Amino acid sequence: MDVGSLHVKRSQRHSGLIVTQESCASGALLVLVKAMPLDATRCPADPEGVAEAYCMDTLDAADAAAFDEHLLVCDKCWGIVEAADECVRATRKAAKRLKPLGS
Repeated sequence: MDVGSLHVKRSQRHSGLIVTQESCASGALLVLVKAMPLDATRCPADPEGVAEAYCMDTLDAADAAAFDEHLLVCDKCWGIVEAADECVRATRKAAKRLKPLGS
């Protein structure tokens, strides 16, 4: 099986499990079942701050991975991430249009 050609079809949560269906180029279906981390269902103490750091790629790898897992199960935090991502993109776009000082 060509691992590089796997495509995620669907991820769902079922009683503390994350079930992901993937297909490969040959058409074979692969179903992965993974237990959710115990804290995956709990929002961070500062969801806006974590979402902002997540969107700006300033979370360390372990925290980013844990937040990725959390986003699979939390619509509230996913909405916060979408809003934060929009702000980060707008800020980056505006910063590109600014002329450097002294020019």
